[in-house]
Amino acid sequence: MRLLVENLDVSLAKRQVLHDVCLTLAAGEVVGLLGPNGAGKSTLMRALAGQVTAHGVMRLGAQDLNALSPVPRARLLAYLPQTRTVGWRLEVRDLVSLGRLPWRRFGVRLTAEDMAIVDRALTLMDADHLADRLATELSGGEQARVLAARAVAQATPLLIADEPASGLDPAHQMLMMRALRRLAGEGRAILVSLHDLALAARWCDRVVMLKEGRVAAEGQPDAVMTAERLAEIYGITAHFARDDGGLILAPTGLTGGEAL
Repeated sequence: MRLLVENLDVSLAKRQVLHDVCLTLAAGEVVGLLGPNGAGKSTLMRALAGQVTAHGVMRLGAQDLNALSPVPRARLLAYLPQTRTVGWRLEVRDLVSLGRLPWRRFGVRLTAEDMAIVDRALTLMDADHLADRLATELSGGEQARVLAARAVAQATPLLIADEPASGLDPAHQMLMMRALRRLAGEGRAILVSLHDLALAARWCDRVVMLKEGRVAAEGQPDAVMTAERLAEIYGITAHFARDDGGLILAPTGLTGGEAL
């Protein structure tokens, strides 16, 4: 199922945040959404999720996202927001099970299929050993993985994740990206915003770079994440290398010459 976004505009508090944004995302792809703070990444994701008013085309397959009510939209799109604080004293498995709500009637128990989907989501996010613990008693990184598992358990054709690797240790950052790649390999479309350019370079099929609410560049990481563009968009220098796994990118300093 293909996501098509065309000529998307969003204004918040009388200020235009997104300007004429266009992008596509196909089933089987992991597309990284890049850009400095305030570039509009989270606003774009919130627009897709129906949390802010947007003007323009947002179509997933044959469905106009703007025309959908919450439940049909939740069957097509799972949204993992950047803010990931757990406020409910639920056991982890029960919290992840909330991802199945769009697919069942209120008050109806989880089926064996639902439970299998929940268990698989927990395993994918390395959270299966946390299943019987209270979510409020977990560390921040553990809560982030549990909430990611809830989004995975929604089993939607499109998954959008806003900084899912933020706050995770290096091993779990890579596990998160590997899990997203695995889901894409199963036919889902994945849109993920990232500040970690190394993760984007290594794990994304394509990247879309935003600057001041506009698309500044789009394409494969090698083509987009050049020294010139990183200097223009982020004001940084970087070291580039390659190995069998693809592009390796490490920020090294500021364009003004100050080392990081």
